[in-house]
Amino acid sequence: MKYILIVFLCTAAFVAATEVKKCPKNKHGIKYDDLEDRVNLQNCTKPPCVAKKDTFLKVEFKFTPDHDVKGAVNKVTAEILTAKLPFPGVDGQSACSHIYEADKKTKVENCEMKAGKDYYYSDGFEVLRIYPRIQTNIHWELVDPSNGKSLICFEFIVNITN
Repeated sequence: MKYILIVFLCTAAFVAATEVKKCPKNKHGIKYDDLEDRVNLQNCTKPPCVAKKDTFLKVEFKFTPDHDVKGAVNKVTAEILTAKLPFPGVDGQSACSHIYEADKKTKVENCEMKAGKDYYYSDGFEVLRIYPRIQTNIHWELVDPSNGKSLICFEFIVNITN
């Protein structure tokens, strides 16, 4: 009984969906109807997500390509006033080392993914001390670099605090 409770609590911790929204101008790529069930932000279920300086905000999501893919790049921006600024250390970086088979244990080899198959992404970003205390909209997109097509795209609000 004790083990069943532990497994249940661990599972509930991950499946606690995070309130995210679809990217407004995502003209190409997959548009998930169940986006909130696919995305998990560590310790955040309701916006704004609170991110303390000198911590790591873990971002996990499940995606299913609609075409065969041989690479993936993060496109991550933060909206400051009206400008969308690239998120340092994440934006433009290869996502391949953070993508797993749906079992969440086996890394994808050579960043090759098959259409219609579920994959799991797990990474995040450092909330640096130099970041201002601000509430910002984060745009997170995974892009196929061969054609620029979106594999998944979502946005969430973060409140950076001390």
